[in-house]
Formats: sequence, C-alpha cells, structure tokens
Amino acid sequence: MQALDSNPSPPLFITPVAELLPQTEALKALLQRRRELELQQQQEEGERLQDQRLQSLALQQHDEYVRRSQLQRRLLQQQQQQLTKEEEGRSLQDPNFSSLLRLGRSPRVRTSSSSSSSGSSSSSSSSSEGGPFVPRFLSLGSLGLNPLQIRLLLREGLADNPDVEELDLSRVGLTDDEGPAIFQSLSRMQSLRAVSVEANYLGRASAAALAKWIEAGGDLLLESLRKNTSLQCLDISDNHISWRLKEAKAVR
Repeated sequence: MQALDSNPSPPLFITPVAELLPQTEALKALLQRRRELELQQQQEEGERLQDQRLQSLALQQHDEYVRRSQLQRRLLQQQQQQLTKEEEGRSLQDPNFSSLLRLGRSPRVRTSSSSSSSGSSSSSSSSSEGGPFVPRFLSLGSLGLNPLQIRLLLREGLADNPDVEELDLSRVGLTDDEGPAIFQSLSRMQSLRAVSVEANYLGRASAAALAKWIEAGGDLLLESLRKNTSLQCLDISDNHISWRLKEAKAVR
C-alpha cells in the first residue's frame, strides 16, 4: 500500500471545448448578427402590438364620437320638431292665419244655372261660380307670412285646391327646413302651371328632394307632378341647388 501511495497518478486536466474550437471572426459576426435580428424582431413585434392598441383605441374613440353625434342630432331634431309643432299650433290659433287657411281649403264651386222646368227659386238663383274666391295666380310673398306658415298653408290649404295655376314663392325666406315639404305639397297641386321659388335659401336637402322629382320634357318638370299635365314653367334660379340638378337624368 505504501508503494502504491508513493507513486500517485498524474493530475487530470479538462480543457473546455470552446478553447479546443476557438471562434473564428466569421462565426462571431454571424452570432452577433443573429442576436441583432432577434432584437429587431422583438422590437418590431412590440411596435406592431402598440400600433394595434392605438388603432383599436382610435376606432373606439371614433365609434364613440359617431354615437354621440347621432344622439345629439336626434335630440336636436326632436327639439326642432317640438318647436315646429308649437309654432304651428300658435299659427293655427291666429284668427287671421286661420281665415287664410280656410280660404285656401275652399275651391270655387262651379255650378250651372238650372234649366229644370220646375222653375224653383233655388235653382234659378244659383250662380256659375260660388264659394270663396282663390285667384289663379297667387303670390305668397305679399301675404307677410313666415316660412313655417307658408309651408303650413301649402300643406293644409292650397295643396288640394284645384284653382291655383301659378304660384310665386320667390323671396319668401324658404330654407332646407321647408324645402322638401314645400315640394311635397306642390306635388298635390294638379292645376299648377307655373312655379317660382327664386331667391330663397334652398340647399342640399331641398335639392335631394327636388332631384327625385325632376324630369326633362321640354321645360323641367317636377316628377312628382306626373298627374299634372299643365305645368309649363318652374323657376328655381338664384338658390343654392343649381349644382345638384346635374344629378337629374335629362331625357330628350
């Protein structure tokens, strides 16, 4: 045992593989490039996720803005409708306007004198025209009505009156609040031959309504007046709707 201990074995040295296979400059550059690419990919992924979050936030903000705008628009419309109803109610309670409205609703009654052999006094006293007189040419600008009263008069009175043949609505302050309803009332006036809405403030909403009704047939006609075979002239000059007329189809 002492002999063996007197001759110990030499120490064992373990050399790392990295030292046995030293990195070349090309390998070092390759590893560095790989690390750089990994960092770049991580950065790009982070930026992509950040862009997604920002886009999602912007979309949510836009949706909220649209929702609030629509809600505010509906509230304003409801308020405007309520104010319009109240103003219409006050106009209907006005004795002067009520009398004008009743006049507009009452066409002339055309009756011929009786030739009956009975010779009754009631028949012989009948005239060729009876009832309130509504002129064939009517200019609403001289009546001192505001735009709402004009719309109300057309809708509730003159629209179904067969006597009016020419209607002058020029320079009466009509706006887009009245325009579509005005044109809708005109569509019911089957005896109308000429209309003028010159020098008002009719804009896009009125033009959108008018564009549905315009057709070409020599002069421009309101398409909604298809039952009307007498309309010869429609004056829409000096408004804000002329540029919209190009959307109407012209058929010659």
